[in-house]
This record gives sequence, C-alpha cells and structure tokens, in this order.
Amino acid sequence: MNIFSWMGILSLCVLLLGMRHGGFFQFRFLCSRVFPKLVHTSGIIFLIMSVLIHHDIVRAESSTEHVHDHSEKESLKKPVTITNPKASSIVRDDVILLGRYSPDVVEDIWTIIWPEKTLGVGWPQYGNPALGTPVTKQQGHWSVNAHFGDPPQSFEIAVYTSSPTATSFLQQQFKDATSQGKAYQGIKKTDLPEGLIEHERISVKKGENQNQSVRLLPLVESIQRDLAQEEAKTGYTYYIDKYSKNEVYFWSEIAGWMVVDAISRTSPTDDSIGQILDLGCGFGTLLAYASTIYGEDGICFDIHDYFGSWGVNNFNKKYHLTYVQGDIERGTLPGPQQFSVIIMTEVMEHLNFQPVPTLEKIYHALAPGGSFFLSTPDADLGWGRNHKYYQQLSDLPPLNVNAEWKDDHIWHYNIDELKMVLEEAGFTIKKIDHSYNPSKEGYGHFNAWVTK
Repeated sequence: MNIFSWMGILSLCVLLLGMRHGGFFQFRFLCSRVFPKLVHTSGIIFLIMSVLIHHDIVRAESSTEHVHDHSEKESLKKPVTITNPKASSIVRDDVILLGRYSPDVVEDIWTIIWPEKTLGVGWPQYGNPALGTPVTKQQGHWSVNAHFGDPPQSFEIAVYTSSPTATSFLQQQFKDATSQGKAYQGIKKTDLPEGLIEHERISVKKGENQNQSVRLLPLVESIQRDLAQEEAKTGYTYYIDKYSKNEVYFWSEIAGWMVVDAISRTSPTDDSIGQILDLGCGFGTLLAYASTIYGEDGICFDIHDYFGSWGVNNFNKKYHLTYVQGDIERGTLPGPQQFSVIIMTEVMEHLNFQPVPTLEKIYHALAPGGSFFLSTPDADLGWGRNHKYYQQLSDLPPLNVNAEWKDDHIWHYNIDELKMVLEEAGFTIKKIDHSYNPSKEGYGHFNAWVTK
C-alpha cells in the first residue's frame, strides 16, 4: 500500500470518530468549531482518495489485461513460418521450401512465389504437381518443391493458411488450366480467394550460376564416370544403377564448403594440410572430390573395400587414394599423424554405441584448426524417429567390442541431439545446413562443418 492509501484510511477513521463522538466532547469549542471542520475535511480527503484508488485499480487491471493480450498475441504470432530458404538468400532453379507450423494450425498450407517482373502474378507451389495439392504437413513441419524460373530476378515467397473453400479454388484454377493442355499462367494478386491468410513473406534472389554445387557438378560427374568404369570391371552395377543417382544429395552443401575451406588454406604461410581422412568412405566419390579440391592424397577408412577386393585399383591410383580397413567405433583410426580434413558422411546413423566416444576419437585425430565434415539423416525432415532398437538416444549402449554388429540405421538425430553430441566431443560448430533429394520430397540430411 502506498502513502495515499494510508491517508485515505486515516481520513476515514477520523470521519467515523467525529460522526460517533463529536457531540460528547468536553470542550464545546472543539465540538462546535474544530471538529465539524475536521470531519468535513476528512470527508473530502476520503472521497478524493477513493477516486484515486479506484483509478489505480482500473489502471492496474487494464495493464494486466493489456499484458495478457500482448502475451497471447505473441504466442499466436506467425503460426506458420518459412525456415528454408533464408530471407535475402540466393536460390537456384529448384529448391525445397521448408517451414514450421504451430499445433493449432489444422488448415491447409499453401506457398506462392511472386516474381518481381510478373507485376502481381504469382505461382502456387504444389505438394503434388499432378493433382495441384497444398504443401506436405508432418509433425509441425511443412515442405514443398519449388521452381524459380528464368530470368534471374528477385522473388517473394509467401506462406498462407487456407480454408477448404480457398483450397478448392486454387486447385480448380490449376485443373482448369492444365486440363486444356495450356501452361499454367499463375494467379493474380487481385484474384486471391477469401480464406487465404498470409503469415510470412520473404524475399530471395535468383542469379546466374549462383549455386556453387552446380558449378562443381562437372567434377562430380567425372568422378562418378570413373567409378562406373571401375565397377563395370567387377560385373556389378549397383553404383551406376542406384547409388550414384542419390549420393550427391547426401552432401551437396559439404561439397561447396570444401571449396571455401580449400581457398582459405591457400596462403603461402599455411602448411600443407597433408592427407585427407574419410571415415566410412564407401565408393569414395566425396573423398576423390576432396582430394582434387584440396590437392592432397586421401585415406579411405572403411570396413569394406568396395573395389579393391576384386583387384581393381585404377580409381584409387588416379585420385591418389589409399584404402585402410578398419572399424570406426571398435578400432583405432589411422595415425599417428593428425588430419586437417576429416570426412564422415552417412555414418552417424549406423553407430551401434554411444556416439560421443567415437566423436571424441575423431576430435583427437583432427589437427588444431582442422575441418570435420559430416552428414546424417535429419529425424525431423522426413526420416522420423527410428525406434527399431532404442526409444531414445541415451538408450544406446556403451562400447562393447564383443557385441554383435548391427548393419542398419540405429538412430536418427534431430538438430538438438546432433549439436549436443558434437559439442560434448569438443567440436566447435561452424555451419549446419541441409541437403535434399528432389526425388524424396520432404527428406533432408544434415550437412555439418565443425572445427577444432
């Protein structure tokens, strides 16, 4: 209570006392002159304080209501957001748009691309282009394949929630155009249906040859052709028929980061980075790529020698690669030297035991200032949780060299788990992004660049 409240209470007491006992005071002067004035004054003060106190209460209630209203609005702010691409980023022709939505969003979600040069005409992006459906929603995440056509220009990407009526309108408009064999000409901003509510809008830009992965693709294709020729000598076709068509989508961001890393190491004062270590290198496509980019020899460390067992070594010779057989978890890594660049793609999900000890082993094998590149499926982007063996990450057992090895996806990590185990092992996170396979809509792989 403040001083004004106490003054009001005091005035009230005096007023009541005067009304009750004023006529019985011994001194007539006090009773006839002073007390009536005192009672009158106290009454006025009491009335004034009553008004002030009431005002404070109303203002406090109003303030509380305002805070509550503001808090409620904050919690409802942007129930649908865009997470990929980032605002003001450079995009290529085809991009998977990604975002999040709050649990209370039950409506359909649509995205519309608004090119700068079409003057108010936008193109909805369809979850199923053949049917003209809205984006794909799954456990708080949405995704849709998007195409940014020519010419190079700025684009706005807007995300909306849609009523059933608005969804029907957008689908019917698309069907009417495509059923007549015509190219869909988009929708005018003035023709957007009622029930389509915009939640976020970002600007991106498409430039000419902006995507580094596209510029480097001829090198990857050359390496894949060499691998296919080696595989042909074995009589097998798995690499050329299946694996080569998907592998680049596991580590597309890493391929670009390697160029940035290699350029940063070209100072005349820098020492040679030495050999590059690829843990679980498989066929060796990315290791051959890295060997070419960095200009150094590579060590392919894997349980299986995919081509060497048939005596086929021309590929390794051409790209200066050496195969070393070993088990990442239960064995020791090549050494004793440290490596300035270590690669481990699509291996984390196969680890049978607690991941931190294996990551610590890699950390100690990495030279100070070195780069460790890894990829693994994102549990929150299409892959989901793999509960075939364990219910949570902490259930994975400690290292047991005598345990039976499970050649399978053991655990799919989310972003928090991936950051946690990398940092616990001692790494500093430089970049974490995603690579996407256009043929597997909504599926994403973490691409991480961490350092020592």
